[in-house]
Amino acid sequence: MGVVDLHRGDEAIDTRDMEHRMFDRKINSFGQRQRLRASRLMARFYRDGSGAIAIMVALLLPMVIGMMGLSVDVGIWYMEKRGLQDTADAASLAGGSESANGSSKATIIAAALADANRNDFDGTTDVITVNIPPESGP
Repeated sequence: MGVVDLHRGDEAIDTRDMEHRMFDRKINSFGQRQRLRASRLMARFYRDGSGAIAIMVALLLPMVIGMMGLSVDVGIWYMEKRGLQDTADAASLAGGSESANGSSKATIIAAALADANRNDFDGTTDVITVNIPPESGP
């Protein structure tokens, strides 16, 4: 294709430049049409509410079940800790009352272990230590 100079007023236009400009316009108009089509599709998607609840439930259900499981586990941990603390408190009260009565060290330890056993202390797997005199406190 040859080069033809067209004159419009004072400016000269090269036909190759015109071809590039026309091609760029076609690409731009195609891109604009695609963007317009995509924006219409997204608008229709946002307006259409059918099935939205099912999608939200499907996305949120695993998180809800996970949080329920975590809360149950944490509740069991606290309950177990509270049970162990109750056993230790009962044993220390029994040992303290024997100590206040002036009993021997063996009697104090036996009373503490007996009271711990009454409060679900498992002597085969758990260990209880009685310190006479106490290691901390007043």
